[in-house]
Amino acid sequence: MEEIIEIKNEGTFVDESEKKDQKINFKNFRKRIQGQTLMKDDLDYDKICNERWDLNSMNTPIIIVRAINENDVEETIKFIRDNKKLKLVIKSTGHNNISAIDGCDGVSLDISLMKSVSVNQQNQTVTVGGGCTFHDIDQVTSQYGLATPLGQISSVGVGGYSTGGGIGHLTKLYGLSSDNLLECKIITSNGESKICNKHTNSDLFWAVRGAGGFVGVVVSFTFKCYPISNVVVGSFVYNIDNTNDNAKNALVEVGKRHLNSTDPLVYVININAGSPNQVLIKVLYFIDVTQNSPIGKTLIKDFQNLTKPTTSSISVIPYTKLQWEFDGIILPGKYHQEGPLLKSTITPEVADLLLQAISNRNQQTFSSIIITEVGGMANKVHQNESAFPIRDSTFNIFISSVIFTPSLEQPLKDWTNNTIQLLKDHISGEYINTSYSTDMKLIFKENFERLKKLKNQYDPNNIFRSLN
Repeated sequence: MEEIIEIKNEGTFVDESEKKDQKINFKNFRKRIQGQTLMKDDLDYDKICNERWDLNSMNTPIIIVRAINENDVEETIKFIRDNKKLKLVIKSTGHNNISAIDGCDGVSLDISLMKSVSVNQQNQTVTVGGGCTFHDIDQVTSQYGLATPLGQISSVGVGGYSTGGGIGHLTKLYGLSSDNLLECKIITSNGESKICNKHTNSDLFWAVRGAGGFVGVVVSFTFKCYPISNVVVGSFVYNIDNTNDNAKNALVEVGKRHLNSTDPLVYVININAGSPNQVLIKVLYFIDVTQNSPIGKTLIKDFQNLTKPTTSSISVIPYTKLQWEFDGIILPGKYHQEGPLLKSTITPEVADLLLQAISNRNQQTFSSIIITEVGGMANKVHQNESAFPIRDSTFNIFISSVIFTPSLEQPLKDWTNNTIQLLKDHISGEYINTSYSTDMKLIFKENFERLKKLKNQYDPNNIFRSLN
């Protein structure tokens, strides 16, 4: 393949011999990379392009860099800096559309091979490589009876998730993933590595916790951990039909309990389109090796007796089983996924709107509304403590649909947007990890101006994700 090429404004490749005064030397760049680089004529290019979870985004970069160390990340960023026509995207597991790029001017920096997990049992911390998935991390921390707040789909990469805030099973009890970030190493737009924490490069550390993708590439994270080994799980199913109000009443009961700051239970809801439509509520009580489960079972049994589910079960399982429950079930494919943060709890009105939304879904595909409890410790952090802007949220609403055929894509987008519009009076704001919005003022609210200054300071040439 021709490795010295020109990139014209109209996005076509031109042989270097046609115009020698404008050229990008990929050959020399590839020599500086210790990992793997792939261009379009290389054998594994197509295979690596499609090694991503979200297959609904076109991904045809001019070159893929599969970094194996900090040097590869630094060299790639310097290469982008020196060749301003090129655009950069960062990819780990490819769970979102911003990690894909379609065009002859795109460089995909794949950090998925940068995996390492090291636990400090005495300090109850874990240090992980930027390419790690939740599964990678939980697999190691669980051996020490520890866990750090992560998300609910184990194949997701820690990098984009945590630097966007990070909501999951432990958010109510221990805060966002980014709230538990103690230190990180980031490569900024000049290709330099910086250690960031509350005392060193504290302004950059502020940005990383909620907006990291705008100021650099984080290659390692150190998180606080908590003693968690097992979880008592109550799984309760409520059929949605016109003959009873059990599903609505159960949703409202979760909303009431959320307002009780002393409630130790965590609630995760899945309103899904099945036959019949159902509401699945998981009630969780986390324990460590020194605790017994009777208290959790008693509290969960009380919820069961009050809400009268159609089917129910209560069990004690390893924490990792909860974290890995969707392994092999939710697979790579084409999805439309989006969802805001609620400011009100689940009131009767909100419950009606959610049930109305699922009844209006497209009948030709599978859709679900997943609701994760926030509040708690996440809301005890001041809005200006980090770049993550929303500290008055009760629940994250995540609307997910499978796009089986191209003709379904627009109807599913319309249904999702209509559902969000139904809830507009109850929404606290957009969550950047589950938003397609390009209005960063809307997403970052009062933190936008400070973030903009830091963006101009650390990424003046807009190498990373645009804040405009």
